[in-house]
Formats: sequence, structure tokens, C-alpha cells
Amino acid sequence: MRATKLRHQRPSDHDAPLRAAGARRAGPQRMTHRPPRRPAERATEREVGVVAAVIVAGSEKAAAHQLGLSHSTVKHHLANARSKVGAETTAQLVWILGPRLPEPEGVARTELTSAQVCDPLPAVGPSTQATTRCEHGA
Repeated sequence: MRATKLRHQRPSDHDAPLRAAGARRAGPQRMTHRPPRRPAERATEREVGVVAAVIVAGSEKAAAHQLGLSHSTVKHHLANARSKVGAETTAQLVWILGPRLPEPEGVARTELTSAQVCDPLPAVGPSTQATTRCEHGA
């Protein structure tokens, strides 16, 4: 006997009576419950590596040359990474991927103090007092 769909039932509702009775669909669960990933974790290692190469090289073209890739391939990796993490610009991409980016050679990661963040700017005009660019009160 051949199974036919009733015209008034949507294809996804063919087992609605069974589900209403508490029965589950046969087969593996299609949706798994995974914790949501942070935006920075969505980019692949290759995309993060290309972002790091662009930072070190100073431009997309220079990074492409150092990596042995075409400029369009580098642009493609950057566009994919921006899309995955929700960044609109490369600057936003760098900010979001910051924790995953490798440290430049010979530089250790340090925490900045408020004095380093809020360093005084040179005085402008006749005044000799320095002004600060920080709202931390430092």
C-alpha cells in the first residue's frame, strides 16, 4: 500500500498525531544542545592566522606575499572571518579576535595599568599643564 499525503496536512505535520500522543520521531536527534560559541571562537585557525599575518605585514597584499597566497584569497579569508564573528570592519575583527591572535615575536602580553592607559597628552596652547585623555580620574 502506498502512503499518500492528505492535501490539508503540511509535509511536516504528517506525524503530528503521534507527537500529540507523546511519541517521538524515529531516528537520531538532528539538533544537539551545544552551548553557544563566543564570536571569536567561530573563526577558523586559518582565518585567525591570516588576520595575524595582515597585522604583522601591515597590509593585505604584503600578507598575501608572505603567506604565498593571492590577494583575493587573503581578502576572502578576512571576509569570512568578519562574517562569522559579526564584524563590519577589519578593525572590529582584530578587536574581537584579539585574545586568539598570537603574540608578536619578542613581545610578552602584559596588563596595562591605568597610568599607561591614561598617559598625559602634551599641552596645547599657552598653558604648560598637561591634560589627560582618560576619564578614570588618573
